[in-house]
Amino acid sequence: MPRIPEPQNGTRQQAILNQASALYRTRGYKATSMRELAAALHIQAPSLYNHFKSKEALLQAICFSIAGKFTAGISAAENATGNLKKIESVIQNHIRLMLEEPDAVYVANHEWRNLNEPVLSLFMKQRRNYEKRLLKIIETGIQKKEFKNTNAYISTLTVLSSVRVLELGQVQNKFTHKKDLEQTLLTILLYGLKK
Repeated sequence: MPRIPEPQNGTRQQAILNQASALYRTRGYKATSMRELAAALHIQAPSLYNHFKSKEALLQAICFSIAGKFTAGISAAENATGNLKKIESVIQNHIRLMLEEPDAVYVANHEWRNLNEPVLSLFMKQRRNYEKRLLKIIETGIQKKEFKNTNAYISTLTVLSSVRVLELGQVQNKFTHKKDLEQTLLTILLYGLKK
């Protein structure tokens, strides 16, 4: 019987999560069956259940893995000196994750609605906590006159929605180097378009 191929620098579980992320992104969570996932991995469906007990367990693993990586990123950013450096670090983490794990980030951003309780509430709490921490960085930057005096909540949502533009593959294809893409987003988000 064929075995689940291990990804480079990963495990069989990670190979399953990668393939599930790709299918959930292209077909949607509800439209993807465990049988289809097994076929994409060239294994029998029962083999999947040795690693994940259900389709929702896969979704949970994807969503919480990405949420954990965003949380680790903002924790690291909060240790930077100055609020501009903190925001820059947050944006860089978003860009890195969206370029390295685009399918999983997409699933965590869109398919989380398919989680069931009590897991759904836990995931929403983690998302809200992340947003509050980013809001605090922006509010502190405004208070310390490091940022323009804008509505901190709108500024927070603008940063979050702006980095999600990377979900559009054609945006990434316009840049030959990740650094160019990162610098363009940082320049626009941190300094605006005005010369």
